[in-house]
Amino acid sequence: MALTPYQVIFWVSLLLAPQSWGASMYELALDNLAGGQEIELEDYANKMLLVNFFEPECSWCLKQMRDLEHLSNECSAHLQPISIGVHGDKQALKRVVYRSKIDYPAGLPPKSIWPLIASFRATPVTVLTDTQGEPIFTMHGYIPYEKLRIALQDYC
Repeated sequence: MALTPYQVIFWVSLLLAPQSWGASMYELALDNLAGGQEIELEDYANKMLLVNFFEPECSWCLKQMRDLEHLSNECSAHLQPISIGVHGDKQALKRVVYRSKIDYPAGLPPKSIWPLIASFRATPVTVLTDTQGEPIFTMHGYIPYEKLRIALQDYC
């Protein structure tokens, strides 16, 4: 199957992104920002995860979350978005989740990944995993829905 120019640019830029995740994302448990039980990422085993890190005062983060919601509606059989709030107090992060109107899980990170989060220069940051929860690559900055959809079309 031939790749479109958007796919080539997208995948090359992602492959050049630094790899700093060493463990399976399925091992993480998040404090649920929508209330309720803890979010166990192992509940999404055998799906590719799109783990999005967002901040309270980041308009691009809110836009990325809404685009991931749209993608989730089309690709739910194979892809699972997860948003993780960083660099803000819990109430401010809860407000972002409420304003975003997402239906997919959003939570607070466990302390085990705080050192990795501290290395983020800016948000949004989105990590794509394989079906074993192993990070494949990290995307820095906002990725428009159209580009995400084209790049991930084989998984939808």
